Amino acid sequence: MIFACPDRAHIALFTVASEQLADWAEYVAILDGIARSVSFRNPGERSIADRLAE
Repeated sequence: MIFACPDRAHIALFTVASEQLADWAEYVAILDGIARSVSFRNPGERSIADRLAE
């Protein structure tokens, strides 16, 4: 996975390599969890999702 940082000066790369194809679904789930947890907003700021959840 490649994430472009908001400053456009940096990127973050996440990869997985394994010879165990039987475990591939688990590795994909791990990467999916990482991808869904990445946030570039200030933790002190409320997002539109926070406001809509009220």
